[in-house]
Amino acid sequence: MDTKLGFFCSAACAYAVPSDTAPDLGSGDRMSDSDLDVATSNQTAARSEVAPPPGSQPRARDPWLRSHTEGDVTLPFAGQPGHGRAASLRRQPVRIVNGRMEGGYANTFELICPACGDHPDLEYSQVSPRLQWLRGPRTLQAGLAAYEKHLGLRPRPDEASRGSSGAGAAKTGVTQAFTEETLGGYRHEALLYSGMAEFLTGTTSFIRRAVNAGDPILVVVNSSKIGMLRNELGAEAGKVSFADMAEVGRNPGRIIAAWRAFVQAHAGAPRLYGIGEPVDPGRSPAELAECQLHEALLNVAFDVSTPFWLLCPYDLEALAADVIDEAHRTHPFVAPGQDRKARSSFRPINLADPFARPLPPRPAGSAYLAIQPGGLGKVRTFVADLAQRAGLDLQSATAIVQAVSEVANNSLHYGGGEGELHAWTDDQSLVCEVSDHGHITSPLAGRLPPTPDTAPGAGLWLANQLCDLVQIYSSPGRTAIRLHQNL
Repeated sequence: MDTKLGFFCSAACAYAVPSDTAPDLGSGDRMSDSDLDVATSNQTAARSEVAPPPGSQPRARDPWLRSHTEGDVTLPFAGQPGHGRAASLRRQPVRIVNGRMEGGYANTFELICPACGDHPDLEYSQVSPRLQWLRGPRTLQAGLAAYEKHLGLRPRPDEASRGSSGAGAAKTGVTQAFTEETLGGYRHEALLYSGMAEFLTGTTSFIRRAVNAGDPILVVVNSSKIGMLRNELGAEAGKVSFADMAEVGRNPGRIIAAWRAFVQAHAGAPRLYGIGEPVDPGRSPAELAECQLHEALLNVAFDVSTPFWLLCPYDLEALAADVIDEAHRTHPFVAPGQDRKARSSFRPINLADPFARPLPPRPAGSAYLAIQPGGLGKVRTFVADLAQRAGLDLQSATAIVQAVSEVANNSLHYGGGEGELHAWTDDQSLVCEVSDHGHITSPLAGRLPPTPDTAPGAGLWLANQLCDLVQIYSSPGRTAIRLHQNL
């Protein structure tokens, strides 16, 4: 077999990639300028393995890994049993412009795997969150570990013995998902469980992982589950922060801000952990839709390098099959329950059109008011009258009047200078819909506190703080925002 060896370069290391097993990228593709010259001599392997280069022969008898040494660092070669046999570790370019490296190299390293769909010419913004997470960046030692794990290389015997004696090691079933070290950076994972026993087994294993390491962890579930987790953890519960999802996530649009506040409060910690269960069978259809959108947006809510592992439990017994299917689509990682196989169906959100989704029809006979310049006073009076007739208390009525006024003001300034207001009541809430000709493309619009640079988003942020539910439907030339206040 003729084997071509391509090298991704850095000042510190280079990794060989057997291109005979990599996907065919077509004749139009080329390696970036960040790559070393390709060595393409007709090197014939004695077996179906990559032959080690000169200088690595003293290590050739090591069955763990064929490698070469640069300085004091052992550098593994691709071609061992594992994923695609095409992964490479390279020093991170400062930037890539039109597929060309510019500005030299940073002091961190990226894991590039063409078999997973990545390509060295692509920027972070051009690949999915799953590939961003895989890339890193990482320190050299962390990159080495990630590379070896991705290729499915066996651990050295001394490492295996150390790992098997660690405290809290999982035995079977759901806890197996948490015995493996993650590659570092942000990890958004669903935990599928059946019944309370599996919930407690999976979540307490995860919690103890953080507690044993001395890392901060925040658990946001309902009050009943908080009580059961406290009982299960005993004295360890004192090292865990708990919050009631009924308070934090009554409006799902507020949850991301809570997680961001937790991460910022512990900036500098080596690892952060969180458990959040917003999807509950008691949610209304509208609330459930927003919880699912929230889960999709979590994939872009944190930088890929943020050392935060967020676990989202889903009850297989209580939730409908389509809800579980959606959990697979919104989570890059899935920890299955006992004897269940995780499916790989993750679909990243469309960042160009994050709120492009069908708008449910309004009920017949809904109240209507045109939103026009200078007419915000009429908007407030209109909503106040509807709130009174719907039976809202003074605090709730005042809140939705202010929220609708803020969103209507956005329509006048950013939505084409005019808009429409429709309102109605359903079995649960007063609903006010503000529509205009704008287009919202910021995926976290209304979910993070406004800053001087994001002042136009202040109206949506206030609406989320004031209302029980806010829904955004937006596509080019048309936006509708529905505000719900529970009766």
